[in-house]
Amino acid sequence: TAIAFLQSDPELERTPELAISLCLLEQLQTHGPFAPIFLDVQHPGRSVDWLGDPGATSGHDRRGR
Repeated sequence: TAIAFLQSDPELERTPELAISLCLLEQLQTHGPFAPIFLDVQHPGRSVDWLGDPGATSGHDRRGR
C-alpha cells in the first residue's frame, strides 16, 4: 500500500517533511517504538526508531532470522 501511495504522487518522495517508516506489528509489540525496528522508505538499509533515530542495537535480528 505504501509503495502504491508513493508511486501515485512522486512529489511525496521529494517532501522532506514527510517520513514513512514501516515495521511489523509483532516487532512493535515485542520491542516497542523506541527500538530500531522501523525501515525508512527513503533509506531502506537503515533501521530506525519511530523518531527516525538509529538507536542502539538491541541484539535481535529484525528480519526474523
